[in-house]
Amino acid sequence: MKKLILITLLKVSFIFTIFAQQNFQSGYVIQNSGDTLKGEIDNKFWRRNPENITFKNSNGITQTFGVNDIKAFQVDGTIYKSAIVEVETSPENLNSLEENNELHFKTDTVFLEAHYIGVKSLYSYLDNSNKTQIYIGKDNDFELLLFKKFYFIKDDSKKLTYVKKYRSQLAKYLQECENINRSVGKIEVLKLKDVKKLFDSYYKCEETLPLYKKIENKQKASFGLVVGITNNQPKINTNSNDYQEILDNSNLNSTTISFGLQLDISLKSKRQRTSFYNELYYTYYSSDIYQYTESDPYQYEYHITYKASYMKLANMLRQSIIKKSKSSLFLELGITNGYTLNTENNRMLIQTVGEQKVEQSDTIFPKTKKFEQGIVGGIGFSTSKLTLDLRYERSNGFSKMENIPSPVNRFSVIFGYSF
Repeated sequence: MKKLILITLLKVSFIFTIFAQQNFQSGYVIQNSGDTLKGEIDNKFWRRNPENITFKNSNGITQTFGVNDIKAFQVDGTIYKSAIVEVETSPENLNSLEENNELHFKTDTVFLEAHYIGVKSLYSYLDNSNKTQIYIGKDNDFELLLFKKFYFIKDDSKKLTYVKKYRSQLAKYLQECENINRSVGKIEVLKLKDVKKLFDSYYKCEETLPLYKKIENKQKASFGLVVGITNNQPKINTNSNDYQEILDNSNLNSTTISFGLQLDISLKSKRQRTSFYNELYYTYYSSDIYQYTESDPYQYEYHITYKASYMKLANMLRQSIIKKSKSSLFLELGITNGYTLNTENNRMLIQTVGEQKVEQSDTIFPKTKKFEQGIVGGIGFSTSKLTLDLRYERSNGFSKMENIPSPVNRFSVIFGYSF
């Protein structure tokens, strides 16, 4: 089973490597002629606004479009518009700030990300220096909101100061709603999230709706059940002669089942590919060893039983490598903590000489752990409801004796169902 799981992990990882960079989703492009082409767009979940996109038509033919080739495109509910705009290039890093309020501009052709399109429209552009440019406007008229961080020098001291021309720009642009002016005056540092709140207030004030509003990814949580099959492979390490009968003994291996509850919390992000995954489950370990040896005139029989049941908590980060609308291929890594509910820890030696038998009973491990910790990693596939998960766990084992460490390798197949 160990080899099978390892081979499967390698094969799936190889498939991930090949296909992870492609994520075609339904979308469309609007050509410069005004014609609309429907098909699929390779969604890169761009952190910075893209410079070009890969489009696939209904015949499977791909084509690359840049900012000069099309007017706009839409994928996964997000609209980008090609635009010739002014970009303000003053540095924003505190270590590089200028000591004057002069604004610096360059003209560039970019894909603007749309947040609102309608009577009042809002767009953004994250440039190569990780500086967010915010634009207001309509149709092909885009006005940059003017903002700059700089140091004001006075009496040999410097103070962080801001150019706040965006306040008058927003107040004029949204002037139909008088109460927005007070909100504009409260914005000390220009941030996209604050401007979006202003636009929400505007459309609520005007009792109308935009033609388009980008739906932001929100933190989501799913709850469900899990059941699994685990192959436990403990390794006893000691030089003590008292434990020779269990060293390198494959009978220590045990295949058991587990079942419990799962809670998967997606982390709020643009890609929405990372989640904090948790499991609380019951599992157990069971091993029975019989060994017979002879040393004339003696005969020795060893009967060894070690059983333990656990309530375990697994906490992992899951990262989707390939993500579609309702399915995902993912990797995961985290830790496990197990609380021992009960144990059966017996060793019996039957020594026979002729017809005389002598029995001796004791514990195989005089000291066992109440808590067991480990690291766990895996690879899996999920749909909106079902999950199949292949995992490897390495724990510090059940022996509490420093001279007898007992690390355990666990290989598991886990099935999950989300409500």
